[in-house]
Amino acid sequence: MKNLPVLFVPLMLLPFLLFFTSLRAAEDKTKAPPPTVAPSAVTVTVTMTGTPTTGTCPYDMNVQWSATNAGSCNKTGAWTGTAPASGSSTVSVNGPTTTYTMTCSASNDSRQITWTNPTTNTDGTAAVIASNRVYHSNLAAEIASQNPPITLTPKTTGYMLTGLPAGNRFVAVSATSDKNIESALSATAQAVIVMPTGSKTINAGCTPPPTPKPPEAVTISSTVWDTRGSLRGNSIKVGSDVGVIALGALCLGEEPATTEVGADGAMVEYWQADKNLVRLRPGVKPRPGILVSVCKLTS
Repeated sequence: MKNLPVLFVPLMLLPFLLFFTSLRAAEDKTKAPPPTVAPSAVTVTVTMTGTPTTGTCPYDMNVQWSATNAGSCNKTGAWTGTAPASGSSTVSVNGPTTTYTMTCSASNDSRQITWTNPTTNTDGTAAVIASNRVYHSNLAAEIASQNPPITLTPKTTGYMLTGLPAGNRFVAVSATSDKNIESALSATAQAVIVMPTGSKTINAGCTPPPTPKPPEAVTISSTVWDTRGSLRGNSIKVGSDVGVIALGALCLGEEPATTEVGADGAMVEYWQADKNLVRLRPGVKPRPGILVSVCKLTS
């Protein structure tokens, strides 16, 4: 018998629990369906041109762009950084294929909300709807309190919700009768707002400049000096300038470049010393440190 009160109390509460459960179920069945949230109504369009897009490497190209419904833009590809919604820039093209892309994003979004108004009241009588109210929030639990409702008079079946930031957006609608009695909120619709974007890419390229052919018939020339074989220490005493003779590419080592008979009938030798071709008497040789290189003469 001690356990009887404990068993008796739950049995007494059971009818009330069943009543409230059935009442909640009835309320859920009579709740109006959620409004429809359409896809984004914002379109971001980017136009961009480059002038010129071809040329000889390297060359400068002028890029101009313009974006509609855009709050910010970013450059990718051969250029980087942020950019305003419209502007121009000069870039240097220095490759066969160069890509320039401009991607712009909207600063906020807009969504079309639609619904169907009730034709009857909760008691089954014909409803006379005078206006509607649109509630929205980024938190489902705060849909009725976060933002003031948007009152639409006379009644309507659609509304464009603008200025929406990125993230979740919860929307519900109510109907108000001609007696200014507002219905309960409809079921909640949810949309995930992603900022609309648009992009444009232009391709540019350049060809390398032509390479010239190598020079032909290259000769080395040096001034010829008449020294008469006069030496002083490790240096050669330079005499009169006797002209310029072309030198070939064949070096002969520590030997005279050539020999000839001088104006006085004496044999003379030509040596290249200190980057100058000098003339010495036979048997007279520049000392080490004086001779730079000796190459065969060409006439």
